[in-house]
Amino acid sequence: MNGAPDLLNVEDVVFDYVLPRRDLFGSAPVRRALKGVSFRLADGESMGLVGESGCGKTTLARLVMGLARPTKGRILFKGQDLARLGPKALARLRPGFQMVFQDPYGSLDPRRRVEAIVAEPLVGLGRDRRRAREAKVADALSAVGLKAGDGRKYPHEFSGGQRQRIAIARALVVRPALIVADEPVSALDVSVQAQVLNLLRKLRADHGLAYLFISHDLAVVRYVSDRVAVMFDGSIVEAGPTEPLFAAPRHPYSRALVAAVPGGDRRPALAVAGDASHPRSEPAVPDEGCAYAGVCPYAADLCRRERPRPRALEPGRLVACHRAEEI
Repeated sequence: MNGAPDLLNVEDVVFDYVLPRRDLFGSAPVRRALKGVSFRLADGESMGLVGESGCGKTTLARLVMGLARPTKGRILFKGQDLARLGPKALARLRPGFQMVFQDPYGSLDPRRRVEAIVAEPLVGLGRDRRRAREAKVADALSAVGLKAGDGRKYPHEFSGGQRQRIAIARALVVRPALIVADEPVSALDVSVQAQVLNLLRKLRADHGLAYLFISHDLAVVRYVSDRVAVMFDGSIVEAGPTEPLFAAPRHPYSRALVAAVPGGDRRPALAVAGDASHPRSEPAVPDEGCAYAGVCPYAADLCRRERPRPRALEPGRLVACHRAEEI
């Protein structure tokens, strides 16, 4: 990261969901959704977070946005621990990090004009007088390729790709340093996906934005990210620079993901035998052994006894696998 200061620092984050009680007198079961996640994101950097549905990506996004507090660990934005901030202090910090959601249809209020939707963060933060807000809304719409006059329309008057541009404008209007994008193109047609991804790249170049880009689509993440972190069952199992990780993934799960990309490397040696799904129920006690051992073709007795911790195989490359050097 070339010595750049950390914009976001996620330190050994654990998060537990309390599930409904099965009986009146029993204790509530708990599901551990995140199991000690750590990473850093520099100012202006783009990091992709990939993994199958249910691995904890969206839970992590909610924690980074300050919408929930970790059970353990810390999330620091510009050095400030989000979980320790009161409502007023968090509100003052919030313009620095904004979110773009997956569904461009459900994330916009159909009863409000676009100009009001884009201005929402400014109004919520009590910023600026009306004319200043109108100017910032017009600038944000222009930045995403829309006209100032589009602000007088309603969401139903736009296509899916245009609606996602509106959602991006809403995030941009407070001029954040970080945008958390949770599956921002998965609900769009492939041709429209390309337009939105090109827009995100341009906005990053123009405004120096940092992205935490969450997706299950490796091709999308590869296009927009400097680094990639691969999640499985609540843990980051591999992280590193994008191209080296895609060229030679070192964790068996990462290799299976890369092998499954259409047009990618589909060598039989990379295929994972058996069902790649994994049970995700309680208890929340620390796991013994590797969560992937049950389906991993390289698993040994050590893998089933002891949970592997992320370790550096080379500068900037972390892998949580006991046998990474042998694979």
